[in-house]
Amino acid sequence: EITEKLIKHPAAKLFIHPIDSSAPNMSNYYSIIDDPQDLSTIKSRLRHQKYRSVREWKRDINTIWNNAMIFSGVNSFPYVMAKHLSNVFEKELKIMSATNLIGWLNLVTDLKTQLNNLIESPPEFIKESAP
Repeated sequence: EITEKLIKHPAAKLFIHPIDSSAPNMSNYYSIIDDPQDLSTIKSRLRHQKYRSVREWKRDINTIWNNAMIFSGVNSFPYVMAKHLSNVFEKELKIMSATNLIGWLNLVTDLKTQLNNLIESPPEFIKESAP
C-alpha cells in the first residue's frame, strides 16, 4: 500500500522505473551506484512475495532515495525530490506502525474479553471434569 502511494505521488516520476543509462548524463550511473533500486521493481518484488521482511522492503525503498542523493548531489532536483519522498515514506511508516499497534491492541482486548468470558462461564465439559 505504501509503495503504491509512493508511485502515485507527483514527485515520484524519477523513481518509478530503473535508470536508463543511455539517457543524457546517466552513462556512469551503474558504475557509481552499486545497488540500483526503483519503485516498480520493488512493487514487483512485493507482488511476488520476494521480501522476507519489512526491513528488507524498507531498506530497498530507502536505497532509492540514497542513490539519487549520492548520484545527483546536494541541491539538485533529484536530490530534493528524493529528500521529499523520503520524508513522505517516513510519515507513511509512522501511520502504518500506529495502525498496526491499534490493530494489536484491539486483538488483545478481544482475546482478554474471550478469556474472561471463559473463566466466568467455562464450557460444560470443563465444569464436569473439575474436582
